[in-house]
Amino acid sequence: MLEHPKRGRRLRQAPTSAFASSLSLHFGTGHQYPPTLTPTLVLVPAHRDNFDAQTKALLARRAGDRCSKPDCRAPTSGPSLLPAGAINLGVAGHITAAALGRPRYDPSLTAPQRRCIDNGLWLCQVCGKLVDSDVSRFTADELRQWRAAAEAAASRELGKPVGARSHFAILEHTLTGHTNYIWDVVVTPDGRRAISASNDRTAALWDLANDLRLCVYRGAETEVCSVAISADGGRVAGGCLNGDVLVWAVHRPEPLVRFSHGASDAKVAWLGGSIISGGQDGYLRLWTNDRLRQEDLVHEAAILKVAPLGSGAIATASEDTTIRVWALRDRRQLRKFTGHCGGVNSVAIADGVQGRCEWFNGRHRSGLGSRSWPPGACFRGSQRSRVAGRGGC
Repeated sequence: MLEHPKRGRRLRQAPTSAFASSLSLHFGTGHQYPPTLTPTLVLVPAHRDNFDAQTKALLARRAGDRCSKPDCRAPTSGPSLLPAGAINLGVAGHITAAALGRPRYDPSLTAPQRRCIDNGLWLCQVCGKLVDSDVSRFTADELRQWRAAAEAAASRELGKPVGARSHFAILEHTLTGHTNYIWDVVVTPDGRRAISASNDRTAALWDLANDLRLCVYRGAETEVCSVAISADGGRVAGGCLNGDVLVWAVHRPEPLVRFSHGASDAKVAWLGGSIISGGQDGYLRLWTNDRLRQEDLVHEAAILKVAPLGSGAIATASEDTTIRVWALRDRRQLRKFTGHCGGVNSVAIADGVQGRCEWFNGRHRSGLGSRSWPPGACFRGSQRSRVAGRGGC
């Protein structure tokens, strides 16, 4: 309680909120404000456990002075027009809030824990505003993942020329339009277009140079999990989760032909004018349009990828942890590759050039690994090829 300086009347102090304290002056009924005292409202900011300057600078350096949001990574510092000046566009954001009532506040943390560098990440000002404006989307766990990935990227890039920072590829295009997972992508023979297969029950044709979706292939009743383009670039085959195989003309959305592989999760490839399909039953089947010409049991478990090698040979990757090369004409196995300890999701072959190889992916409980075989371990005589792989081992 407070007292009026002259009349001795007691004044009441309003309760203090979590964010600001206010002082309100009240007088009894029938009294007017004395001329010497004007009511005032004093706002005091709520307490914040802010980072100190040293912590902010360290967060920026650990992120390489770049925004930690994975699809941003914008530089956050640079020179100003003044010869001795610099501009900073970065902010040290709190993963869990610095004050009660702010985004992602964690009441179990102490004040030193909120101020600790472990509770921070470096962002540009735009992304800093974004993560605090959409709390349900940007959780504390996701922000911790951003920070870990940004610091890992900064560590990899440290001391390396810009062109040497990516060991495999530099991102040139991002194509969007599917509404669910994309399971397979192939590129047309001329390298100008790509075709994708998606869980949204469509396949799509893309213009790579202009980032345009040219055609959406419809008609699938379940997820499309495999696609292939014919050698002349005129037809697209798609394999579906329910075992259906669909064939489209490259610029037409509705299928020309539909038939069933005979088991679920159909994988497809072209061999000349015919289609090769594999599936959960471990069989390879050869089709001309929708007419079955040949079938062979190749694996003891599901076939997860079919890759034509020329001269009637087919490479298959399987859930049984093997890659096998099969001669369709002779209906016999040419090679069997072992070494993975988990199912092998994909296989590809690169020919001719020493040291060049394509990757196939395998997954196991322990995660992703890689395995390769030398040219002499592959198949055929004059056509030297290399097989390389990724699998859980």
